[in-house]
Amino acid sequence: MATITYDQATLQYPGAERPSVNALDLEIADGEFLVLVGPSGSGKSTALRMIAGLEAVTEGHIRIGDKDVTSLPPKERDIAMVFQNYALYPHMSVADNMGFSLKISGMKKDEIRKRVEEAARILDLDAYLDRKPKALSGGQRQRVAMGRAIVRSPQAFLMDEPLSNLDAKLRVQTRTEIAALQRRLGTTTVYVTHDQVEAMTMGDRVALLKDGYLQQVDTPRNLYDRPDNVFVAGFIGSPAMNLVEVRLDSSGALLGQHHIPLPTTTLSALNGASTATIGFRPEAVELVGEGAGFPFEVAVVEELGSDAYAYGSLQQSGASVASASERLLTIRVGGRKPPMKGEVVHLQVSPDDVHVFSTETGRRVDTGDRQRPSGSTRV
Repeated sequence: MATITYDQATLQYPGAERPSVNALDLEIADGEFLVLVGPSGSGKSTALRMIAGLEAVTEGHIRIGDKDVTSLPPKERDIAMVFQNYALYPHMSVADNMGFSLKISGMKKDEIRKRVEEAARILDLDAYLDRKPKALSGGQRQRVAMGRAIVRSPQAFLMDEPLSNLDAKLRVQTRTEIAALQRRLGTTTVYVTHDQVEAMTMGDRVALLKDGYLQQVDTPRNLYDRPDNVFVAGFIGSPAMNLVEVRLDSSGALLGQHHIPLPTTTLSALNGASTATIGFRPEAVELVGEGAGFPFEVAVVEELGSDAYAYGSLQQSGASVASASERLLTIRVGGRKPPMKGEVVHLQVSPDDVHVFSTETGRRVDTGDRQRPSGSTRV
Protein backbone atom coordinates (compact mmCIF):
# COMPACT_ATOMS: atom_id res chain seq x y z
CA MET A 1 0.00 0.00 0.00
CA ALA A 2 1.13 3.55 -0.64
CA THR A 3 0.15 7.14 -1.09
CA ILE A 4 -0.52 8.43 -4.61
CA THR A 5 0.42 11.99 -5.50
CA TYR A 6 -0.43 14.16 -8.49
CA ASP A 7 2.12 16.99 -8.57
CA GLN A 8 0.97 19.61 -11.10
CA ALA A 9 0.20 16.67 -13.38
CA THR A 10 -0.94 17.75 -16.84
CA LEU A 11 -1.87 15.83 -19.96
CA GLN A 12 -2.54 17.50 -23.28
CA TYR A 13 -3.05 15.37 -26.36
CA PRO A 14 -1.27 16.47 -29.56
CA GLY A 15 -3.45 18.90 -31.50
CA ALA A 16 -5.85 19.45 -28.59
CA GLU A 17 -6.83 23.03 -27.77
CA ARG A 18 -6.60 22.52 -24.03
CA PRO A 19 -5.26 19.91 -21.58
CA SER A 20 -7.51 16.98 -20.68
CA VAL A 21 -6.08 17.20 -17.16
CA ASN A 22 -4.71 20.56 -16.12
CA ALA A 23 -2.09 21.00 -13.37
CA LEU A 24 -3.71 18.48 -11.04
CA ASP A 25 -2.45 18.72 -7.46
CA LEU A 26 -3.85 15.96 -5.27
CA GLU A 27 -2.52 13.59 -2.62
CA ILE A 28 -4.34 10.31 -1.90
CA ALA A 29 -3.49 8.89 1.51
CA ASP A 30 -2.27 5.37 2.17
CA GLY A 31 -5.35 3.15 2.41
CA GLU A 32 -7.77 5.86 1.32
CA PHE A 33 -10.74 5.28 -1.00
CA LEU A 34 -10.81 8.34 -3.25
CA VAL A 35 -13.48 8.82 -5.91
CA LEU A 36 -12.87 10.89 -9.04
CA VAL A 37 -16.21 12.16 -10.30
CA GLY A 38 -17.40 14.58 -12.95
CA PRO A 39 -19.42 14.85 -16.14
CA SER A 40 -18.32 13.31 -19.45
CA GLY A 41 -15.12 14.97 -20.69
CA SER A 42 -14.10 16.21 -17.25
CA GLY A 43 -10.78 14.32 -17.31
CA LYS A 44 -11.50 11.81 -14.55
CA SER A 45 -10.71 8.64 -16.54
CA THR A 46 -7.66 10.30 -18.06
CA ALA A 47 -6.41 11.17 -14.57
CA LEU A 48 -6.81 7.53 -13.52
CA ARG A 49 -4.99 6.27 -16.61
CA MET A 50 -2.13 8.66 -15.83
CA ILE A 51 -1.56 6.81 -12.55
CA ALA A 52 -1.58 3.48 -14.39
CA GLY A 53 0.87 4.68 -17.02
CA LEU A 54 -1.65 4.16 -19.82
CA GLU A 55 -1.48 7.88 -20.63
CA ALA A 56 1.77 9.85 -20.75
CA VAL A 57 2.05 12.88 -18.48
CA THR A 58 3.11 15.93 -20.48
CA GLU A 59 3.98 18.11 -17.47
CA GLY A 60 4.33 17.52 -13.74
CA HIS A 61 4.80 14.24 -11.89
CA ILE A 62 2.98 11.18 -10.55
CA ARG A 63 4.32 9.49 -7.41
CA ILE A 64 3.30 6.19 -5.86
CA GLY A 65 4.71 6.10 -2.35
CA ASP A 66 8.11 7.80 -2.45
CA LYS A 67 8.75 6.67 -6.02
CA ASP A 68 8.35 8.95 -9.03
CA VAL A 69 6.62 6.75 -11.60
CA THR A 70 6.00 9.44 -14.22
CA SER A 71 8.22 7.75 -16.81
CA LEU A 72 7.81 4.13 -15.73
CA PRO A 73 5.86 1.61 -17.86
CA PRO A 74 2.60 0.25 -16.37
CA LYS A 75 4.08 -3.14 -15.39
CA GLU A 76 6.60 -1.45 -13.05
CA ARG A 77 4.03 0.61 -11.10
CA ASP A 78 2.62 -2.20 -8.92
CA ILE A 79 -1.02 -1.27 -9.44
CA ALA A 80 -4.07 -3.30 -10.48
CA MET A 81 -6.92 -2.00 -12.64
CA VAL A 82 -10.57 -3.02 -12.72
CA PHE A 83 -12.25 -2.01 -15.98
CA GLN A 84 -15.79 -1.22 -17.01
CA ASN A 85 -16.06 -4.20 -19.37
CA TYR A 86 -14.53 -6.81 -16.97
CA ALA A 87 -11.92 -7.84 -19.64
CA LEU A 88 -12.18 -11.55 -18.78
CA TYR A 89 -10.85 -14.32 -21.04
CA PRO A 90 -13.96 -16.24 -22.21
CA HIS A 91 -12.13 -19.55 -22.75
CA MET A 92 -10.64 -19.62 -19.25
CA SER A 93 -12.27 -20.66 -15.99
CA VAL A 94 -12.84 -18.19 -13.19
CA ALA A 95 -9.81 -19.55 -11.34
CA ASP A 96 -7.59 -19.23 -14.41
CA ASN A 97 -8.81 -15.69 -15.08
CA MET A 98 -8.06 -14.66 -11.51
CA GLY A 99 -4.61 -16.22 -11.51
CA PHE A 100 -3.51 -15.39 -15.05
CA SER A 101 -1.33 -12.39 -14.18
CA LEU A 102 0.44 -14.44 -11.50
CA LYS A 103 1.03 -17.27 -13.98
CA ILE A 104 2.72 -15.05 -16.55
CA SER A 105 4.87 -13.54 -13.80
CA GLY A 106 6.28 -17.02 -13.12
CA MET A 107 4.69 -17.71 -9.74
CA LYS A 108 4.43 -21.37 -8.69
CA LYS A 109 1.09 -23.14 -9.21
CA ASP A 110 0.58 -23.92 -5.51
CA GLU A 111 1.01 -20.26 -4.54
CA ILE A 112 -1.30 -19.12 -7.36
CA ARG A 113 -4.01 -21.56 -6.24
CA LYS A 114 -3.65 -20.41 -2.63
CA ARG A 115 -4.07 -16.75 -3.57
CA VAL A 116 -6.98 -17.45 -5.93
CA GLU A 117 -8.85 -19.49 -3.31
CA GLU A 118 -8.27 -16.82 -0.66
CA ALA A 119 -9.62 -14.10 -2.98
CA ALA A 120 -12.55 -16.33 -3.93
CA ARG A 121 -13.50 -16.72 -0.26
CA ILE A 122 -13.37 -12.95 0.24
CA LEU A 123 -15.60 -12.40 -2.82
CA ASP A 124 -17.91 -15.37 -2.25
CA LEU A 125 -16.82 -16.99 -5.51
CA ASP A 126 -15.77 -20.39 -4.11
CA ALA A 127 -18.54 -22.23 -5.96
CA TYR A 128 -17.73 -20.65 -9.32
CA LEU A 129 -13.99 -21.23 -9.73
CA ASP A 130 -14.45 -23.91 -12.40
CA ARG A 131 -17.06 -22.01 -14.43
CA LYS A 132 -16.45 -19.95 -17.56
CA PRO A 133 -17.38 -16.24 -17.57
CA LYS A 134 -20.39 -16.84 -19.85
CA ALA A 135 -22.01 -18.89 -17.06
CA LEU A 136 -21.86 -15.97 -14.61
CA SER A 137 -24.10 -12.97 -14.01
CA GLY A 138 -22.82 -9.44 -14.55
CA GLY A 139 -22.24 -8.93 -10.83
CA GLN A 140 -20.32 -12.19 -10.56
CA ARG A 141 -18.13 -11.27 -13.54
CA GLN A 142 -17.32 -7.99 -11.87
CA ARG A 143 -16.32 -9.84 -8.71
CA VAL A 144 -14.01 -12.05 -10.80
CA ALA A 145 -12.40 -8.90 -12.19
CA MET A 146 -11.99 -7.68 -8.59
CA GLY A 147 -10.48 -11.04 -7.64
CA ARG A 148 -7.95 -10.80 -10.44
CA ALA A 149 -6.82 -7.48 -8.92
CA ILE A 150 -6.79 -8.75 -5.33
CA VAL A 151 -4.55 -11.78 -5.96
CA ARG A 152 -1.75 -9.49 -7.07
CA SER A 153 -1.61 -7.69 -3.67
CA PRO A 154 -0.81 -4.39 -5.42
CA GLN A 155 0.03 -1.06 -3.84
CA ALA A 156 -3.18 0.43 -5.26
CA PHE A 157 -6.43 -0.48 -6.99
CA LEU A 158 -7.58 1.67 -9.91
CA MET A 159 -11.24 1.25 -10.88
CA ASP A 160 -12.66 2.82 -14.03
CA GLU A 161 -16.49 2.92 -13.83
CA PRO A 162 -16.66 -0.77 -12.89
CA LEU A 163 -20.42 -0.76 -12.22
CA SER A 164 -21.71 1.01 -15.32
CA ASN A 165 -22.67 -2.25 -17.07
CA LEU A 166 -24.85 -3.44 -14.18
CA ASP A 167 -28.56 -2.78 -13.66
CA ALA A 168 -29.65 -0.30 -10.99
CA LYS A 169 -30.39 -2.82 -8.22
CA LEU A 170 -27.16 -4.74 -8.77
CA ARG A 171 -25.15 -1.48 -8.85
CA VAL A 172 -26.36 -0.60 -5.36
CA GLN A 173 -25.48 -4.06 -4.04
CA THR A 174 -22.08 -4.22 -5.73
CA ARG A 175 -20.96 -0.74 -4.73
CA THR A 176 -21.64 -1.69 -1.10
CA GLU A 177 -19.56 -4.85 -1.57
CA ILE A 178 -16.67 -2.92 -3.14
CA ALA A 179 -16.62 -0.30 -0.39
CA ALA A 180 -16.71 -2.98 2.34
CA LEU A 181 -13.98 -4.98 0.57
CA GLN A 182 -11.70 -1.96 0.28
CA ARG A 183 -12.06 -1.21 3.98
CA ARG A 184 -11.26 -4.83 4.79
CA LEU A 185 -8.15 -4.92 2.61
CA GLY A 186 -7.01 -1.37 3.38
CA THR A 187 -5.57 -0.94 -0.12
CA THR A 188 -5.31 2.57 -1.55
CA THR A 189 -8.08 2.85 -4.14
CA VAL A 190 -8.89 5.41 -6.82
CA TYR A 191 -12.36 4.94 -8.27
CA VAL A 192 -13.78 6.76 -11.30
CA THR A 193 -17.49 7.31 -11.83
CA HIS A 194 -19.85 9.81 -13.46
CA ASP A 195 -22.54 8.91 -10.91
CA GLN A 196 -22.43 11.36 -8.01
CA VAL A 197 -24.60 9.05 -5.86
CA GLU A 198 -21.90 6.36 -6.21
CA ALA A 199 -19.27 8.93 -5.33
CA MET A 200 -21.09 10.15 -2.24
CA THR A 201 -21.83 6.66 -0.89
CA MET A 202 -18.44 5.02 -1.50
CA GLY A 203 -15.58 7.46 -1.09
CA ASP A 204 -13.65 8.56 1.98
CA ARG A 205 -13.12 11.69 -0.08
CA VAL A 206 -14.48 12.81 -3.43
CA ALA A 207 -12.58 14.83 -6.03
CA LEU A 208 -14.82 16.64 -8.51
CA LEU A 209 -13.37 17.59 -11.91
CA LYS A 210 -14.66 19.78 -14.69
CA ASP A 211 -12.90 20.44 -18.02
CA GLY A 212 -9.67 19.02 -16.63
CA TYR A 213 -9.61 21.22 -13.53
CA LEU A 214 -10.07 20.03 -9.96
CA GLN A 215 -13.05 21.94 -8.57
CA GLN A 216 -13.04 20.63 -4.99
CA VAL A 217 -11.82 17.62 -3.03
CA ASP A 218 -13.45 16.89 0.29
CA THR A 219 -15.44 14.39 2.31
CA PRO A 220 -18.89 13.63 0.86
CA ARG A 221 -20.58 15.48 3.74
CA ASN A 222 -18.48 18.61 3.34
CA LEU A 223 -19.02 18.63 -0.42
CA TYR A 224 -22.76 18.55 0.20
CA ASP A 225 -22.80 21.11 3.00
CA ARG A 226 -20.08 23.50 1.81
CA PRO A 227 -19.75 23.44 -2.00
CA ASP A 228 -16.96 25.76 -3.15
CA ASN A 229 -18.69 27.00 -6.29
CA VAL A 230 -21.89 26.91 -8.32
CA PHE A 231 -20.74 23.90 -10.36
CA VAL A 232 -20.09 21.77 -7.28
CA ALA A 233 -23.37 22.90 -5.73
CA GLY A 234 -25.32 21.91 -8.84
CA PHE A 235 -23.52 18.60 -9.40
CA ILE A 236 -23.49 17.15 -5.90
CA GLY A 237 -26.85 16.07 -4.53
CA SER A 238 -29.78 14.15 -5.95
CA PRO A 239 -31.94 16.03 -6.73
CA ALA A 240 -29.52 18.89 -7.30
CA MET A 241 -29.41 22.11 -5.31
CA ASN A 242 -31.77 24.83 -6.51
CA LEU A 243 -29.77 27.79 -7.85
CA VAL A 244 -31.39 31.16 -8.50
CA GLU A 245 -29.89 34.52 -9.41
CA VAL A 246 -31.38 37.25 -7.22
CA ARG A 247 -31.11 40.96 -6.59
CA LEU A 248 -29.60 42.22 -3.35
CA ASP A 249 -30.60 45.04 -1.06
CA SER A 250 -28.97 46.39 2.08
CA SER A 251 -30.08 43.47 4.26
CA GLY A 252 -30.41 40.43 2.03
CA ALA A 253 -31.72 38.83 -1.16
CA LEU A 254 -34.99 39.46 -3.00
CA LEU A 255 -36.61 36.28 -4.25
CA GLY A 256 -39.71 37.52 -6.04
CA GLN A 257 -41.58 39.54 -3.42
CA HIS A 258 -40.00 37.50 -0.64
CA HIS A 259 -37.04 38.84 1.32
CA ILE A 260 -34.33 36.45 2.56
CA PRO A 261 -32.09 38.10 5.19
CA LEU A 262 -28.37 37.46 4.79
CA PRO A 263 -25.58 37.96 7.36
CA THR A 264 -23.77 41.30 7.25
CA THR A 265 -20.51 39.41 6.65
CA THR A 266 -21.98 37.80 3.54
CA LEU A 267 -23.13 41.11 2.10
CA SER A 268 -19.74 42.66 2.88
CA ALA A 269 -17.95 39.78 1.14
CA LEU A 270 -20.00 40.48 -2.01
CA ASN A 271 -18.25 43.89 -2.24
CA GLY A 272 -21.31 45.92 -3.17
CA ALA A 273 -22.55 43.58 -5.91
CA SER A 274 -26.16 44.16 -6.93
CA THR A 275 -26.82 40.48 -7.64
CA ALA A 276 -25.82 37.09 -6.29
CA THR A 277 -26.67 33.45 -6.88
CA ILE A 278 -28.38 31.76 -3.97
CA GLY A 279 -28.74 28.02 -3.56
CA PHE A 280 -30.95 25.88 -1.36
CA ARG A 281 -31.44 22.14 -1.16
CA PRO A 282 -34.86 20.59 -1.86
CA GLU A 283 -35.09 19.44 1.76
CA ALA A 284 -34.36 22.95 3.09
CA VAL A 285 -37.79 24.18 1.99
CA GLU A 286 -40.80 24.28 4.33
CA LEU A 287 -44.43 24.58 3.25
CA VAL A 288 -46.13 27.53 4.95
CA GLY A 289 -49.45 29.32 4.78
CA GLU A 290 -50.34 31.86 2.11
CA GLY A 291 -48.62 35.19 2.71
CA ALA A 292 -45.83 33.69 4.83
CA GLY A 293 -43.51 32.72 1.97
CA PHE A 294 -43.07 32.85 -1.78
CA PRO A 295 -45.61 31.19 -4.11
CA PHE A 296 -44.57 28.10 -6.04
CA GLU A 297 -46.61 26.49 -8.81
CA VAL A 298 -46.31 22.71 -8.91
CA ALA A 299 -45.71 21.21 -12.37
CA VAL A 300 -44.80 17.58 -11.59
CA VAL A 301 -44.87 15.44 -8.45
CA GLU A 302 -42.71 12.33 -8.01
CA GLU A 303 -44.07 10.13 -5.21
CA LEU A 304 -41.42 7.91 -3.62
CA GLY A 305 -43.34 6.46 -0.68
CA SER A 306 -42.25 8.20 2.51
CA ASP A 307 -41.16 11.29 0.57
CA ALA A 308 -42.14 13.07 -2.61
CA TYR A 309 -40.45 15.63 -4.82
CA ALA A 310 -42.41 18.48 -6.37
CA TYR A 311 -41.00 20.24 -9.42
CA GLY A 312 -42.27 23.67 -10.35
CA SER A 313 -41.55 27.36 -10.75
CA LEU A 314 -41.60 30.44 -8.57
CA GLN A 315 -44.43 32.87 -9.15
CA GLN A 316 -42.75 36.26 -9.35
CA SER A 317 -43.49 39.84 -10.19
CA GLY A 318 -40.29 40.75 -11.95
CA ALA A 319 -38.20 41.29 -8.83
CA SER A 320 -35.74 38.54 -9.62
CA VAL A 321 -32.97 39.02 -12.14
CA ALA A 322 -32.69 35.43 -13.35
CA SER A 323 -36.31 34.70 -14.18
CA ALA A 324 -36.50 31.67 -11.94
CA SER A 325 -40.09 31.30 -13.09
CA GLU A 326 -38.72 29.91 -16.36
CA ARG A 327 -36.73 27.08 -14.75
CA LEU A 328 -37.86 24.13 -12.71
CA LEU A 329 -36.99 24.10 -9.04
CA THR A 330 -37.29 21.09 -6.76
CA ILE A 331 -38.69 20.78 -3.26
CA ARG A 332 -39.04 17.77 -1.00
CA VAL A 333 -42.48 17.32 0.56
CA GLY A 334 -44.21 14.71 2.69
CA GLY A 335 -45.15 11.58 0.79
CA ARG A 336 -48.53 11.12 2.46
CA LYS A 337 -50.16 14.33 1.26
CA PRO A 338 -48.06 15.87 -1.51
CA PRO A 339 -49.37 18.92 -3.41
CA MET A 340 -51.23 18.33 -6.65
CA LYS A 341 -50.07 19.19 -10.17
CA GLY A 342 -51.05 22.80 -10.94
CA GLU A 343 -51.47 23.71 -7.28
CA VAL A 344 -49.83 26.87 -5.93
CA VAL A 345 -48.17 26.37 -2.55
CA HIS A 346 -46.13 28.77 -0.42
CA LEU A 347 -42.55 28.05 0.54
CA GLN A 348 -40.10 29.32 3.10
CA VAL A 349 -36.35 28.80 3.22
CA SER A 350 -34.42 29.29 6.43
CA PRO A 351 -31.56 31.80 6.02
CA ASP A 352 -29.29 29.22 7.71
CA ASP A 353 -29.88 26.85 4.78
CA VAL A 354 -29.13 29.37 2.04
CA HIS A 355 -25.82 29.11 0.13
CA VAL A 356 -24.54 32.31 -1.47
CA PHE A 357 -22.31 32.46 -4.55
CA SER A 358 -20.82 35.35 -6.48
CA THR A 359 -22.66 35.89 -9.76
CA GLU A 360 -19.44 37.09 -11.35
CA THR A 361 -17.06 34.29 -10.35
CA GLY A 362 -19.41 31.48 -9.31
CA ARG A 363 -17.37 31.03 -6.11
CA ARG A 364 -18.93 30.52 -2.73
CA VAL A 365 -19.08 33.65 -0.63
CA ASP A 366 -17.22 32.72 2.54
CA THR A 367 -18.95 34.57 5.33
CA GLY A 368 -16.37 33.63 7.94
CA ASP A 369 -19.18 32.65 10.30
CA ARG A 370 -18.08 28.99 10.39
CA GLN A 371 -14.69 27.32 10.41
CA ARG A 372 -13.93 25.35 7.27
CA PRO A 373 -13.86 21.62 8.13
CA SER A 374 -10.47 19.98 8.42
CA GLY A 375 -9.27 17.73 5.63
CA SER A 376 -10.93 19.78 2.89
CA THR A 377 -9.25 21.55 0.03
CA ARG A 378 -10.23 24.59 -1.98
CA VAL A 379 -8.87 24.98 -5.48
